[in-house]
Amino acid sequence: MDLGIAGRLAIVFGASRGLGKAVAQRLGDEGAQVVALARTIDSVEGVAEQIRQRGGNATPLACDVTSKSSIQAMVAQVRSALGAPEIVIYNNGGPADTAFEHATDQEFCDGFVSQVMGFVWVVREVAQDMRNGGWGRLVTLGSIAAKEPHREMPMVIHNVMRPAALGLSKSLSVELGDCGITVNTIGTGLIDGGDENSLRKTVRGQAESLGLSFDELLQSRLDTVPVGRGGQPEEVAALCAYLCSDLAGFMTGQMLVLDGGKVRTLY
Repeated sequence: MDLGIAGRLAIVFGASRGLGKAVAQRLGDEGAQVVALARTIDSVEGVAEQIRQRGGNATPLACDVTSKSSIQAMVAQVRSALGAPEIVIYNNGGPADTAFEHATDQEFCDGFVSQVMGFVWVVREVAQDMRNGGWGRLVTLGSIAAKEPHREMPMVIHNVMRPAALGLSKSLSVELGDCGITVNTIGTGLIDGGDENSLRKTVRGQAESLGLSFDELLQSRLDTVPVGRGGQPEEVAALCAYLCSDLAGFMTGQMLVLDGGKVRTLY
């Protein structure tokens, strides 16, 4: 299936591992010109090389989503060297995992910056380019917490900031819709991408604090998923590639839940 994005310039945040890496690779496979971003360029150079080895086109760059000036400098560099960005995948490691009684003011503020303000700064930099071209795709890799608060794990900052980020995306979809720009969110559930992904890091930290077995606690989390397993980063990447495609031009302002049936709410 031709997604119609061959040659499109795509910026992928958090591309050094996990979901961001899988998305960058998939977009590269689809023929997009990928800018793979991470806080340090050395952590993403290998990913860019892997994309090139698969026949794709990729450039590694450093960018910190919590820094307005870093985002501005990165987009200016991309525009100067490669052209106007047409696809943006906003992805980051997420806010701190903590219960309300232990969450600090700084953790709440940091969560707002990473989940909301970072995307604000990115869209301010790329929206005019997309307007000028009459086409654009903005996708945030979010969480089911935007639809149903986490219960099994102490993640109050996720439960607050993920809905805020979704509200921003919905608002942007209205303001940018008549310019050929779509804005969507993928609400991921338990994505088990290996030892370095956020799910296992979160469960490992909780197991240590509670004195429980990591393997048993991880399995108890996965047992809450109706399909009986965690999702794979490649499954997220496939959905993301579709949302970036010409085929998805009428889909905007949505959160598409990819969670193996875990969310209980009907809407």
